[in-house]
Amino acid sequence: MVKRTLHSPDYSKTYTCYDYFPNGYAIFDESNTKLEFNPNSHSPYYEMGNGTYLYGGPMEYDFVPNKLYVNKVNAINKLADIEKLSQNNAPRLTLPIISLTRIHNYELIENLTDLNRSDNSGNEYNKDGTCGYLAAAIILYHAKYQFNNIFVDDSLIETYNGKRRFKVDLHDELVHIGKKLGKNNDTIASDICDVMKEYCKEKGISANHFWRYLSSAINIDACIRDNKPVALFGNFTDPHTNKRANHVVTCYGTYTEAYAANSSIRYLVVYFGWSSTKENNYSSVYLLDNLFLNPIGSMYNMNY
Repeated sequence: MVKRTLHSPDYSKTYTCYDYFPNGYAIFDESNTKLEFNPNSHSPYYEMGNGTYLYGGPMEYDFVPNKLYVNKVNAINKLADIEKLSQNNAPRLTLPIISLTRIHNYELIENLTDLNRSDNSGNEYNKDGTCGYLAAAIILYHAKYQFNNIFVDDSLIETYNGKRRFKVDLHDELVHIGKKLGKNNDTIASDICDVMKEYCKEKGISANHFWRYLSSAINIDACIRDNKPVALFGNFTDPHTNKRANHVVTCYGTYTEAYAANSSIRYLVVYFGWSSTKENNYSSVYLLDNLFLNPIGSMYNMNY
């Protein structure tokens, strides 16, 4: 982690910026209120050299190299001139109102950073395109600890590389049920709904299963408020490669930045479905909720 002190353009306020490893950053004000947060990239200050870091709010980042100004007084005078030009030529962005909502015990999902098979193959749990079944397994795993231990047998839980996770056997059991029901590896929400109904029937678990042909922000938010993760089926952009693919992610939260003039940016907090590495985090991805960039089709959730 790298910690930097930031200054407002007039040096009247200070802020703190944390760059986390391997990715992610957050900016806090003097009262420790979080002003910005992005878990998928470094801060705008990450590759800047030694000098004075300036922060005027979201999208307003600046840097004064040490060699340009011999003392703070000259820097302030210069920045005052820049500030006047900025005020005359363009309106300043106001700080956003930030809303981050996640289900209870979201850490159970966020900490599933390593879902590689332990058979030395190096393959992911969902190596054959079974991402819908993986999302179903994650939902069951969360339900075990959040609501009722019967959802997943203790024999299917293990500690791997120092972290608790469910064994690949849970994922494979769901795939096996899908094969019995005539389902393919690639699934839609109705397929996973049928598989989960059969799984719960075989285990003697009482639960209600819902799927919707088209998801909506209202339905997703309702699941999050009820502390239930939801499987989203769509065409998503990989946050680290920017490649698009039909895929299933597990949503366990929402993040919204609301600005002036009714402008806002909304993200879905999701487990993207692949194991994380030191370079790329896939267990806590902030997916832009945008119809064109990340079109979501169907959705599945389980109530109990």
